Amino acid sequence: MDDAVSSENGSGIQLVRFQIETRSTSTEAIINSCNGSVQSLTNCSSMNADPYDPQPNHNFSRRRSSTVRTKWEEAAIYAREGMNHEKFTHHPNSAVSNHAYLILHHPAFYITHLVLSVVLMLITLIEWPTLVYNQHEQYRTTLIAVHSAIEITILLFMSVDLFLRLLWLGIRSFISYRNRTLYISIFLLAMFVEAAVLLIRQDTHLRVLRVLRPVFFIDNHLIAGVRRLLQELFRCLRAISDIFLFLLFLIAFFAILGFCLFSNLDSDYFGSYGRSFVSLFVLLTTANHPDVMMQSYLSNSLAPLFFVCYLMLTAFIISNVLLGVVYSSFRDIEKNKFKKLYLHRREALKLAYSVLAGQDGIEFMDFILFMNEFQPNMSDLHKLCVYKALKARADIVSQACSQSCCIWNTETCNLSEGPLTQDQFYALYRTIQLKWNQVTKEKDLPKWVPTCAKETLRGIHLCVSWRWFNPLVGLVVSLNFAFYILYLTHAEISGSLSDPSEQSRHPLVLTISSIFLGFYCIELFLRIVGFGFVSYFQKPWNIFDFLIILISIAAQLLELHPSLMTYAICFRPLRLLRILRLKNRFKDILGALAVISSQILSVALLLIVIYYVFAIIGMESFHGRVFPGCWYVGNRSRNSVALLSAEYGFVIVNKE
Repeated sequence: MDDAVSSENGSGIQLVRFQIETRSTSTEAIINSCNGSVQSLTNCSSMNADPYDPQPNHNFSRRRSSTVRTKWEEAAIYAREGMNHEKFTHHPNSAVSNHAYLILHHPAFYITHLVLSVVLMLITLIEWPTLVYNQHEQYRTTLIAVHSAIEITILLFMSVDLFLRLLWLGIRSFISYRNRTLYISIFLLAMFVEAAVLLIRQDTHLRVLRVLRPVFFIDNHLIAGVRRLLQELFRCLRAISDIFLFLLFLIAFFAILGFCLFSNLDSDYFGSYGRSFVSLFVLLTTANHPDVMMQSYLSNSLAPLFFVCYLMLTAFIISNVLLGVVYSSFRDIEKNKFKKLYLHRREALKLAYSVLAGQDGIEFMDFILFMNEFQPNMSDLHKLCVYKALKARADIVSQACSQSCCIWNTETCNLSEGPLTQDQFYALYRTIQLKWNQVTKEKDLPKWVPTCAKETLRGIHLCVSWRWFNPLVGLVVSLNFAFYILYLTHAEISGSLSDPSEQSRHPLVLTISSIFLGFYCIELFLRIVGFGFVSYFQKPWNIFDFLIILISIAAQLLELHPSLMTYAICFRPLRLLRILRLKNRFKDILGALAVISSQILSVALLLIVIYYVFAIIGMESFHGRVFPGCWYVGNRSRNSVALLSAEYGFVIVNKE
């Protein structure tokens, strides 16, 4: 039987394929065929070299003397420091710091820290003044005790995190002005004192330190993208400050002109210099355009020239220049950051190589034992594929540039050819990100499958592999799209859009919808049977189709219940999303969105943090006050407004 191991990156594009000639598909047989042994992967007693003896070609004897680590563990720590972008000066040099380092970098610790930091931010939902305690007087003490106890418990965990960092970094690195852990410690102490005072007093007070809660969220390792984006944003402030000051100067200058020209014509927008400045500042966003100039235009037909010149300079020129400066600054910062990270990773791999390498390079068994420490969850077959990919990395890159799939036979890269060189080892980070799948090239089905079933399965495979099968499915999806548009048009003409469920109960609509859904189910069944269950779900677009059809079936069943009819028909348009498979350009657009999804998520999380901080500031500054125009009173009498003000503790702020 011919087996192939293929490599794919995260987007599903096939990069590498190499053949392995073997009679068994087990991991042990594959590794045995490559001059290795599975038993030797986990048993290092057969190694001649002393694993605790540092290699003569590196100078880590001082660090190695204070802790007991094998050379594979030492190299794994260097590789992990390079992958996490950590400074080598923070390298653990004792048994205590090593244990603290391993705990801090455990995935379970990352997730626990992230969950608790989110809970710490969400405590605001049960605190005053989010919850008006006047309405819950009997629960006042209980609520304060509950959210104070939760906050103190989370802060205690954060204290444990900082204590482990102290053990890992040492006192000198911990209090370094370039290390954010010192500032986080000060914030944590202040927040701890504030929460303790609240728990002791059992009464609410001004709590401005709640704005510091997102600090622990941003400090989490899993939110490194948000932290990096925030750092770049602060670095861009110096570049955009001059443009921003020039924009404020133009607004102030035109505010003076507007006050001098239109103060007698339009007192609402230009009655004073302050109103003139605010009106032009809002006009920068065109939110009050053209209302801001209509009164002046009625008095003087040349008045719009002032506003046209202002908008041309500020909204269309200076604002775009500001965006250009921000983009240029971000690009330069990203480029410099990429260079530093690239060189940092190469230095980490260089240090790891110096620990592992012998006289000629890294032997196969040293590499496998190193990977056991660096990637403990990686399978043995995956480690073998990574090793062989590193051995032929130059050939893979040259072939992958010209074609989407390149053939790599084991004869071209035998494990007996020699150890890994340093240049080959530099590609470790990119290679471990590849996904390897074992592909079986066998034309005949298993012997236990009946002959009649074999012919049927071959026919189904030929059917779904037919070149006109996908266009036929696309035509049916397009007809479904056209039917849905006609259905909405007919519902609008008949006046039943106010009650869509009534129109959806029509027998013709239900019948046609069921026919389309039945076709999709048959197509799904044919694809799964024709391509195989595992092969079908290896493609993201097939998973997308499967989920849409599954949701459509559930919605169709819910439509049988009259009370759920209104909600179930909302899922019908989901079937039309399958039209995205008709053109490859649609797939490219969605693929591009998937590539930048991590950056979009980082920006979204940063915006949430900014909104959270300003929401806390606004809540502490303006709670209990009602400004004219910000609270809709409607037809309520003055007595009812006074009662509401007394109930919620509002203070009506006069306009003047």
